[in-house]
Formats: sequence, C-alpha cells, structure tokens
Amino acid sequence: MSKDDLVAAGVNDSLVHEDFMIGTADLEIIGITAGGEEITIFKNGNFSK
Repeated sequence: MSKDDLVAAGVNDSLVHEDFMIGTADLEIIGITAGGEEITIFKNGNFSK
C-alpha cells in the first residue's frame, strides 16, 4: 500500500508504542481452528504453554 493508502486506512505507523493487557486472574480464552479443534490460549489469566 502507498503512504496515502495507509493513512486513508487509519494505519498507525508510530515508532513508539506501549502494549498492555487487560484481564482477570480467572480469564480463559479458547480458540477454535477451522477444523473445529479447541486450543487454549489463556488459562487462569496467563498465556497457556
């Protein structure tokens, strides 16, 4: 994409940013693949291993 296209799409091209997580100690996130398999992503508030 051109610079103008990126700006029109609202892309943030900042060199500096901060990441932060919002959640709870009991947060669980389970993803489902296209094949229907469940994959635990977050368990007990942390990324699963």
